[in-house]
Amino acid sequence: MKPTSPNGLTLATTPAAPSPRWITPHPFVIRVGTGFVPYIYHPDRATPYLRVERFPRKAKLTPGAALSYAQRTIWYRQRRENEKRRRREAIDPRIARRQETAAISGRAA
Repeated sequence: MKPTSPNGLTLATTPAAPSPRWITPHPFVIRVGTGFVPYIYHPDRATPYLRVERFPRKAKLTPGAALSYAQRTIWYRQRRENEKRRRREAIDPRIARRQETAAISGRAA
């Protein structure tokens, strides 16, 4: 017989699966004094002190403005990264293949 809760629902007897982790950087905001400082969390970085990037000189008056700054920063970096990749592919397609195989195997190119 499976354990049930007072309202008749079956309770889980095995632990839940771990929640999925974000692999891409994601922005958040922290209030500092009367302003809001944009932050970016990088879950793929191995060193703990490099996982959180903050922009204290870009403090904004509203949390929405600070969050949009962090989002624009992430977008801009992804755009530049894609442009660099396309430029390398145009110069030499073998470079792109080497980088793809290195990314798949987990090594640095």
